[in-house]
Amino acid sequence: MLKTVTGNGLSEDLYLQTWELDNETFEEKDKLTKEEALDWFYRSNRSTIVLYDDENNNLIGYITPYLVDHSFANSYIISDLNYKDALKQDVFVEAKEGVDGDIYLFSVVVKNEYRDKSFFGGKPAIKILTEALVDWICEVKKAGVSINYVFAEKVSDDGEKYLKSLKMEKCFVMADDSKYAKLFSPYMFDKCDNVGKLYDLYAEDNLQKPYDKSILKNHEYLKFVDDRLFYKDIDLLELVKKYGAPLEVAYTPMITEQVLEQKNLFAEKIKKYDYKNKYNYAYATKANYYSEVVTTALKSADFLETSSAYDINIIVDLVGLNYIKPGFTIICNGFKNEEYVKHIKELLDKKINVIPVIENEDEFKLLENLTDYNINVGVRYNSDFEVRLIKNNFDSTDEFDNRFGFNEEGIFDIAERISQTKNLHLKLFHFHFGGTITNIDNYVKGLSNIYEVYCKLQQKYHTFEYFDFGGGFPVKYSLTYNFDYDYLVDSIVKAVKTISEDNGISEPQLVGEHGRFTAADHSFYIYKVDMVKNNWYVIDGSLMNMTPDMWGIDQDFTILPINLINNKCIPVSLGGETCDPDDRYFLNDKNIKLFMPIIKEGEELYVAIFSIGAYQEIISGIGGVHHCMIPEGNELIIYKNKDDKLCYYKANSKQTAEEMLKLLAYNEDYLSRIKQS
Repeated sequence: MLKTVTGNGLSEDLYLQTWELDNETFEEKDKLTKEEALDWFYRSNRSTIVLYDDENNNLIGYITPYLVDHSFANSYIISDLNYKDALKQDVFVEAKEGVDGDIYLFSVVVKNEYRDKSFFGGKPAIKILTEALVDWICEVKKAGVSINYVFAEKVSDDGEKYLKSLKMEKCFVMADDSKYAKLFSPYMFDKCDNVGKLYDLYAEDNLQKPYDKSILKNHEYLKFVDDRLFYKDIDLLELVKKYGAPLEVAYTPMITEQVLEQKNLFAEKIKKYDYKNKYNYAYATKANYYSEVVTTALKSADFLETSSAYDINIIVDLVGLNYIKPGFTIICNGFKNEEYVKHIKELLDKKINVIPVIENEDEFKLLENLTDYNINVGVRYNSDFEVRLIKNNFDSTDEFDNRFGFNEEGIFDIAERISQTKNLHLKLFHFHFGGTITNIDNYVKGLSNIYEVYCKLQQKYHTFEYFDFGGGFPVKYSLTYNFDYDYLVDSIVKAVKTISEDNGISEPQLVGEHGRFTAADHSFYIYKVDMVKNNWYVIDGSLMNMTPDMWGIDQDFTILPINLINNKCIPVSLGGETCDPDDRYFLNDKNIKLFMPIIKEGEELYVAIFSIGAYQEIISGIGGVHHCMIPEGNELIIYKNKDDKLCYYKANSKQTAEEMLKLLAYNEDYLSRIKQS
């Protein structure tokens, strides 16, 4: 996800990337040594404004501003850390009514490979950096600094042409001396206090129309047709008009597509490397428990995975309904208490191939006592060491910070004890790094290290059949996200094949447990913009209620207008209708704004939030009472019948206040009892 950062948020690593880019960009006489750059970094309180991709900490571009007095005889670098302190400096003491100065941009640089690239909302990097600069300047103004001009030195011919190509020349007043450019005119800063208002001051033909076909290239299931957005050839505006907003849509055929896409990819690489075994796709049910999701995944997945004594009841029910046949494999992860083991016994009695994955000593004892059953079991490896290793955050003195599974010594000990029982049979080796995969090479490095442990176990016991590497396949949560799934699968198969040969063992069956990848893209929300206030668009629902990952773990989501696509667009902040300041996109990075169409008189705008089919509603809760009693919306399920035709089923209507009050026990009988007590 793209972020802008300055002040304390700017790391030494990112700053050194700007130093390296400086050295590539500017003349030899302007270059600093690394030591000089680091000294400057700490003396300036990190005033550089940096645009970067936080998934790989990769620099995209930056701006370094000064605040200077009119004489230009003195200057003081300002950041969000120290602009108030700057007012106390001697250079500013003459200004009784506040500081009077200019902003001087020491350098404005965007990496060559990103100069012609559009990011979220169709914006180039220079625009995103400029927005961050304006927000920064507004903070300076709040401290009492009167800004006359913002200017940059040594604007190259290429730079001037680039600005004009972005139709920003009206915002850049070129001075008589071609070496200087004054960015924005003074009256703009007198009138605006945020970037939204600044855009309002642009000439109308300067407002962008960012929503073209190119920004959807990584989201094949989305397309623009005229002034509307379509999902899989479904007109979303027509859909929400028919079924009402807010609307949650579940398109189940997407689940099948995701499963088959990954299975086909593994099949291709297995053939390429002559891998002497197969790949099994396991749907991790915890990602989304809805019956339409689990039963759809079941049609093309090889295994299902459970995680608790409670969600295993889904499997018990599906077996009773004859959706799951004898011989089907269920992997049981999570901590196993007596209730969990009771359900495992039920499934074993129904001839289901249940593989409980042993995580600790207590689980082993519970299963060991089931002497009337022959049980194929797995063991879970604690991957804490490898996680630290691949993140370059490892200290051999650190204690393990992962409560799942056994370390290397422990897994050999439990394997030996299992081998001594008559009823338990070692079949599966499991690990999971947690989260989603961001760096493929580092991930495969960690996986390879763990697979060496598997090889040692297999050389000793010869009974393992499955190498289960858990989940982690990422989801395209943003328009700019581009992940090389082909390279990831290729690397996994190649690594396991090579290490198997090196250790003289047969290749195991591979198992991937994929919940997020399976379910995320099949579902989305559609909201109506209910209120426009300054540069805020407020929707008829709650972002923090229905997309908890947005504010809980800073998860990005693809958010797009579904109509008015041909209107001029402005940057806006998107908020929910609760009373909570956290109910916004995106609290933890206030420089991220969404480009949305201007809503003219008599028009209605609807926006969609995509890739919400995994974890969001499961975490926020289904059918309960949410923050500020904001109701859950209408729910629509789209599926294919036996003739491969789409069918539409409205599963639930928008919650009513009466339904929620009933859940909260607002009734005469209950209240009278409480009153009496």
